[in-house]
Amino acid sequence: MRITNRVVTEKYLRSINDITTRLDYLNNQAVRERSFMKVSENTPAAVKAFQIRKDLIRVDGYKNSVSHAQSMLTNAETSITNIQSLVQDAKDKILYGMNGTQSVDERRIVAQQLRNYQQEMLQQLNSNATDLYYFGGNSVDAEPFKLDTDGKLMYRYKDGADFKWIRVENLHTSPDPSAGPTDPSYELYKDLQSAGLFVDIGMGIRSENVPPSPAGAPYVDRNSVFTYTLTGLSVTGAGMVEMSDGTKVSNNIYDILGAVADAFEDSFVNKTGQQEDYTHDRVDELYGLLRKCEIGVQFSITEVGTKTQYLRFINQSLANRELDDKTRQQGVEGADLAEVIIYYTAQEVTYSAALQMGTKVIPMSIFNYMS
Repeated sequence: MRITNRVVTEKYLRSINDITTRLDYLNNQAVRERSFMKVSENTPAAVKAFQIRKDLIRVDGYKNSVSHAQSMLTNAETSITNIQSLVQDAKDKILYGMNGTQSVDERRIVAQQLRNYQQEMLQQLNSNATDLYYFGGNSVDAEPFKLDTDGKLMYRYKDGADFKWIRVENLHTSPDPSAGPTDPSYELYKDLQSAGLFVDIGMGIRSENVPPSPAGAPYVDRNSVFTYTLTGLSVTGAGMVEMSDGTKVSNNIYDILGAVADAFEDSFVNKTGQQEDYTHDRVDELYGLLRKCEIGVQFSITEVGTKTQYLRFINQSLANRELDDKTRQQGVEGADLAEVIIYYTAQEVTYSAALQMGTKVIPMSIFNYMS
């Protein structure tokens, strides 16, 4: 009889343990809203779930890249807008200085103001955030612009693993016939114009079968990635241009402002006390060059706006993709909460009934009466 009672008790305890295990499992399903907890429970669904999770992680990475690129472009746009304001102010000062009623001292004051604009412009061209310089192209870890010993603007670029400096005026914006079939300076200028840091935002990154360019472009198809940094050469302009008097001047906004300042400072008073102004025609011509370079500034603002608008589109596409993935994930991994609650309630009833039955199945001991 004792053996029979012991067997019944053991079976009862095992049943209670099974019921509580099932109750705990259903509770986890309700809390976590998952249809299975282990891969072994539903292997095909688990494989699909892992694939969906992998895509969700990938989408999250793309979204972070988009956010980083948007931040860089927003900051770059602010700097370009500031440069545009400086150019507009400089134009107003130049027109003021070109007025025939201004004295030599007044023109020299204008020249000093233009040099101040140059300094502010250089600061904007070297603006950065978190040690990333907006206008460095593919070389954003250090200032992209500096001045040569004679005050002319220079640009830093990456040549393979090395970094080099070149005077902006020495870059040819169009092929020089005298350089032969291929103009190295023009080829470098083209490479620098297209150089920049890029991120993968889900367009399907592809590699190219061509060696890196002199500007250090990697083996990546640039149509499969998003380039988010700008080359400052697009903002400043580059090369040289021949004036009507046969002289050549730098064709970038920084050096042009310096040339105008030099011209204003060259005004003088002759022996009879008359002010000589032989620089008027030259300043007028330089003013025209500055207006042409300003178009490059405006184009850069448009380019940033286009890139920013494209990133908004990509960001929305990624949000839709993430939503689709989560919907699929719910379909694969998600549990029917109403169904789980019904099963859980039924299991609770079973558990309560089992406990009540235990008072009859398990014999009373002396310990039950000691309390």
